[in-house]
Amino acid sequence: MKADVTRTVGRHTLKAGIDGVRLQPQETLMYDYAGYRELTHLLGLPHIHVSNNAMSFAGRETGGQLSVYAQDTLQFGRVTADLGVRLDHHSLVISATHVSPRVNLAVQALDTAVLHASYNRFFVPPPIEGVLSSGAGLTRSIAEIGGPLPAPQPTIEDQVEFGVTAPLRPFQVAVTGYFRVSDEPVHTTVWPDSRIYSYASFDQARAYGLEVKADAPGLARYGVAAFVNYALGRVYFYNPVTGGFVTEAGHVTGTSRFLAPMDQTHTMTGGLTYSHTRTGFWVGAAVEYGSGTPMGHGGGDHPHGEGEADHDHGAPPAPHQTVRVPAHFTGNLSAGFDLLRNTMRRSKLSLRVDVENIANRPYLIAQEGEFSGTQFSNPRLVSLSVRFRF
Repeated sequence: MKADVTRTVGRHTLKAGIDGVRLQPQETLMYDYAGYRELTHLLGLPHIHVSNNAMSFAGRETGGQLSVYAQDTLQFGRVTADLGVRLDHHSLVISATHVSPRVNLAVQALDTAVLHASYNRFFVPPPIEGVLSSGAGLTRSIAEIGGPLPAPQPTIEDQVEFGVTAPLRPFQVAVTGYFRVSDEPVHTTVWPDSRIYSYASFDQARAYGLEVKADAPGLARYGVAAFVNYALGRVYFYNPVTGGFVTEAGHVTGTSRFLAPMDQTHTMTGGLTYSHTRTGFWVGAAVEYGSGTPMGHGGGDHPHGEGEADHDHGAPPAPHQTVRVPAHFTGNLSAGFDLLRNTMRRSKLSLRVDVENIANRPYLIAQEGEFSGTQFSNPRLVSLSVRFRF
């Protein structure tokens, strides 16, 4: 259920609305750990101890969420202000009500640049996937933890963002920085030797970063379109776990931090296209670079991998040793002709050739033996396409 109303009065643009959702999840879970535990004994791998080597759960609940909000956009000469507030009430497994304000300011400076800053508070209810089993206290069956945990809690986030957009001829450049503090952030948990995913809420998370975007509108008259994007980011989670399901006892008793598995420090994309208006020929290239993401829980302050526990069986990786998916650099090349542009009214025949991964290099930034040089190498792909529009 969703309804909104908008009204403009002078310099004000007022908007209010209501959102409602009804949820009725039903879950059945059966997990047998015996085979994998025997394998870890044979290979000398770390493992956990599950009561009777099995866990099961079945449940069904009804709940939902109701939200109302109001906001106002004000224009004062060169200044634009957005003010808003949202009230959320969530009731499924846990019950919580929260008020979230937001403020955004944008100022036009020197007729060409725009400065902006914002503050937002977010209320994020626990994920609906596995919401019942994650909150069923199944950690009571894990000997290393030895008791149930509460259900995952809603995440409360405060985010501050600031930036500037300005022309640097022939480019238009935008730079934005942000900092986010999260209470009770939710993280996925992968059950050992399975594709079962549950969720756990941690004490806190911190995220910060810088994003730069540049395109070249000033080159359009020469038939050239170009862009480049760069993002610098860092995300940390902080122990202990406050609710949900997790297999590692160290997360329940520890107070350390670890890099979020989806955290990639450096990401860059870019593209350049040239179009010849008279002949209809065009050619373009695109590149992408990523510095790689942590494996498991990213090493750093936390040495254990997925599904492990801190005990005497096996040899976990050395503390403070970072295990990462390799960095990568790829490049794609495209070329084509737009035909029949002037011979058939409003019709066009296009021929296009694409070469993907013409440049493809994985940079190994991992433990020795963790990855092979070809494990993350993508094949070069060549394709020809013909398109007729009328």
